[in-house]
Amino acid sequence: MSVRNRIYVDPEFKDIILRYLENKRTECKIIVDNLKDGDIDNIKILGHRMKGSGKTLGLNKITEIGWALENSAEQNNRKQIERLCWQLTDYINNTVVI
Repeated sequence: MSVRNRIYVDPEFKDIILRYLENKRTECKIIVDNLKDGDIDNIKILGHRMKGSGKTLGLNKITEIGWALENSAEQNNRKQIERLCWQLTDYINNTVVI
């Protein structure tokens, strides 16, 4: 597997970051379901939380995607929300925590 992204963390935080990334993967599935159900408000909330938690953990890419999700939800830009979910999933799939 070719890895494009590496996250270097203190070994005691490695499991926390791995679980966090898995949670973001799950949230992508929730966001896709929210899109189908028309629940844009929940997407805005998830994006806002992602922006804050990514910032707290120093995960800039997650922070950027969270910010973009929140803004896209405010604008009801469904295509952009979908693209951002794919972007987040791609980021997670191509990231290793070291």
